[in-house]
Parts: sequence; structure tokens; C-alpha cells
Amino acid sequence: MPMRKIEIYDDDEIDIRVYTGEELGNRSGGGEPDLIDSMALTPVQTHSVNVAEVDRATSAPVYDCDAYITFSTDVPIGIRTADCVPILIYSKDIKAIGAIHAGWKGTLGGILDNVIGILMEKGSKAENIHLYFGPSISGKNYEVDSALAQQFIDAGFETNIIYCAGTSRPHIDLEGVNHVRAKTLGVPAQNIHRSDFCTFDSKDEKGKYLFPSYRREKGTDRRLLTTIRLKG
Repeated sequence: MPMRKIEIYDDDEIDIRVYTGEELGNRSGGGEPDLIDSMALTPVQTHSVNVAEVDRATSAPVYDCDAYITFSTDVPIGIRTADCVPILIYSKDIKAIGAIHAGWKGTLGGILDNVIGILMEKGSKAENIHLYFGPSISGKNYEVDSALAQQFIDAGFETNIIYCAGTSRPHIDLEGVNHVRAKTLGVPAQNIHRSDFCTFDSKDEKGKYLFPSYRREKGTDRRLLTTIRLKG
């Protein structure tokens, strides 16, 4: 699959892009690291809730980290996913951006809360924070076992557990959980931009799948790369 770019958002202050193709694998298998590293600063993701601040002097990926924050202009930061939720953040008042990898572990553990908390400690106000969700697996396609669903229910996210026709097993809307988390922290609803894509079943005009999906492709090494850049 040739690499393709999907522009999610672009204005005078930031741009957000999604790249997908055979060249973009995970760091443990597949992909071309030199190409990926030339496109954006990306961490070595481990489904943690750890956050690191980076800048143009950052020369190596941060290990055991699933979110980057930067105040540097024209330094794209990004994360790799294949069903997990990519979340891009822009704090307009302090001119900072963030890129977050939120799988079920990071979503349940509150990695979004950690990033927003850091931005607010640095002077941002919740009403000036904007969130953009990249493509991830939709709730209707993210079937889980009852034990995992119960963990989300116990954490207060019962409304994001859904049941679909044809199965008695629960599904989790991970993007929805993060949407709730952002609103709870004071981010205005109008500042939260949800994705129209699903990594599991979104297709192009020729009927080909747009994105790699860990669920659909049974553990694929392929990834999509979602980036955000603060314009200088």
C-alpha cells in the first residue's frame, strides 16, 4: 500500500495529519524507522500513562511513554496506532500541543487527564484547550469481555458500554470515554472534535480499507501515524 496522507485539520496555528502505508510499522516490527522519525517525533509506546515534554533538540524517542507535549514550533509530534485512539491537543493560550496514544489501558488509566493536567499546570485554562480525535476503532466494532467492561463501569463510564445486535458481549466506545474525560476536566464541548473514521471498517471510494486494524488484521505490525504541528 503506498503511503497516503489524510489532512484532519489545518489553520493558521496548527495542522493535524494522518499517514498510513506499509512504510509505517511499529517500533518492534515492520516499518522504516528513519522515514518515520523524519516525519515526526514519536515515543516508544507501551500502553502506559506516561507523558514527556520534547522540543527540537530531542534526538531519540522517549521509552515507556505514550504522550508527547511540545512548545516548539514547526516540530511535528505524533503517535502510532492500529485501533487505539489518537488524541491531538492544542492549548491556544500557552501555545502548546500534545499527541496521545490512548488504548484501553491508557484510556482507563487517564492518560488524557495527565496531559491536560500538565498543560493546566503550565498555565493553560480548560476553555482554551482543543481536542482532535484521529481514526480509531468505533464502539460498535470494539467487542470486549465482561470483565474489562466492568472495569470501565466501575470507573464511571457505564454510558460508554454498548451492546450491538447479534452479540451478547459488551462493546466499549473508547473515543467516547475520552470525550467524557475531557468534558469532566472543563474542556468545552465545542472544542472537542470527534473523528468520522473507524480503523476497523472505513473504506475508500474503491472499497479498500483506509487504515490498518489490529482487530481486523489479527495482530498486524502496520500502523497509522497521526501527527500535530504548531506552526511558527
